[in-house]
Amino acid sequence: MNAKRTVVAVLLAAWAALVGPAGLASAASVEHGHWEASAWTFGARGSVQSAQAAGAIDEVQADWYVAHPDGSLTTTSVDPALVALAQGSGCRVMATVTNWSGGFDLDLENVPAEDYARLGTAVDEFRVMTCSYHGAWGGPGPIAPPGWMDRVMDLAVTQIEPAKVWLGVPFYGCDWWRRS
Repeated sequence: MNAKRTVVAVLLAAWAALVGPAGLASAASVEHGHWEASAWTFGARGSVQSAQAAGAIDEVQADWYVAHPDGSLTTTSVDPALVALAQGSGCRVMATVTNWSGGFDLDLENVPAEDYARLGTAVDEFRVMTCSYHGAWGGPGPIAPPGWMDRVMDLAVTQIEPAKVWLGVPFYGCDWWRRS
């Protein structure tokens, strides 16, 4: 079996073990306007729970898998309790595969807006991660200010069919320390 098929087989097996067929069918349809909200997490259940209580998310993206250059796939810390929590309020749960080790990539970072239209024709869903407005590389400020998020999403739906566009929100924060 080649490396791509191995990765796909492992992903499908892990997905079925986590959410099963019912998980794929149980999806909320929270109306946020012309897009739905998807939140990425490394496993922070409290953040997911707060967002669900506010009716702010439709889907949870769990960053649990890493693809390697040799085609192998490893997992960080799959959390069945997080899956149950999300599904309990009707949220879809998706496993994110990243290429932190330089391998297979499903999470495209820093995509210029002028490529959105071309990418939008090739995908079923297009998730715009609205995070990192401020970060460790600069001064203190919000990770994802709402006005900026709105502008990013408004641009995205001019380039991509709105039904395909999802808002990705961060479930993390940063601490800035005064240097003495």
